[in-house]
Amino acid sequence: MRRMPGAKAGISGDLHRALADHKAGRLQRAGQGYQAILRRVPKHPDARYLAGVLASQTGAFNEAIEHFRICLGVRDDHVEARLGLANALQGSGRTAEAVPCYEAVLEKHPEQLTALNNLAVAHLALKNPEAAARTCMRAISVAPDYVPARNNLGVASLGIHDYPAAEATFRRALCLKPDDDAAMKGLGDALLAGLAPRESARVFAWALTGCPGNERRLYALGMAKRDAGDREGALAAWQETRRLHPDHDRAHAQIALLHLASGDVEEANRAVFDQVRA
Repeated sequence: MRRMPGAKAGISGDLHRALADHKAGRLQRAGQGYQAILRRVPKHPDARYLAGVLASQTGAFNEAIEHFRICLGVRDDHVEARLGLANALQGSGRTAEAVPCYEAVLEKHPEQLTALNNLAVAHLALKNPEAAARTCMRAISVAPDYVPARNNLGVASLGIHDYPAAEATFRRALCLKPDDDAAMKGLGDALLAGLAPRESARVFAWALTGCPGNERRLYALGMAKRDAGDREGALAAWQETRRLHPDHDRAHAQIALLHLASGDVEEANRAVFDQVRA
């Protein structure tokens, strides 16, 4: 059946309105707009791509994967759709499938930072820190000030037990962005792993000033204090972890172990009881 004159312009206007809703955060209306277009033109590449973006935003990764794949079936050169497909695959836990999608994007756009960084994250998830480190170095060569790649390089360095490199990488990230949460946490982890618990404790204490009550930082501060020989400091950190997060099993366990090590069986039993009660 021949399309009525002006139909293409009508779809363009509808897509523009749906996209405006999307950008304004009116996600339900945007989704309805995209679906209305797809009922008329099921393989409309732009509507498919934007519907995929919306589905990814709302955590509907399987739906997003379908949209992106249909879009790519119409326009194989749609780089944003291929990157969206890779991200959706990774979001759905299908990380091994995401890797070749990121690599396909990078074949045509070798300096695409999001693809490089997310590929590094995928390699880390697949327990391949060496590949992650190489990918991060590619990203840093493109953009030396790109902090996410610095942080992922630090995590990769921890994964291959190169603690001095991890420390240096996280310190560089903090020079670029002094309040970066991941870099502060990573530096503390690197120092702790590299057997510098006193300095690690100072880093975690410093990190807590910007985010008091942070569960991971409090617990890590306790570990660093313990390894530095500061029993009371470790106990205080873990007790605060337990107070703010009563179901934190590891904090309960560390408190019990600390009491046992000092011969205080009664306090150790109390910590175990508190853990069971929580």
